Amino acid sequence: MATTDAGTAAIAPTGRLHQLLTRLDRLLGERYAFDVFAANSVNFGFMVTYRQTWTPQNYQVGDLVSTIPLAPKEIRRCSARTASASGSTS
Repeated sequence: MATTDAGTAAIAPTGRLHQLLTRLDRLLGERYAFDVFAANSVNFGFMVTYRQTWTPQNYQVGDLVSTIPLAPKEIRRCSARTASASGSTS
């Protein structure tokens, strides 16, 4: 364990986070290896802007009775039952 000028103990940088940050810092310091434009060439392109509109198509018939609030990643199972009268008349 090393000590700083103030005499407090410093943690040796041997963890995965330190290794990741060191590697990332080295990679960001390198020259970008991909050349967008080839030498002695003419470059041509289009800029296209897309817009999108969402329109509801169909609604469920009926009134909203209640809602069930859920926590993140919470799952609740529910079922709906429909009763119908069926019979034969002769």
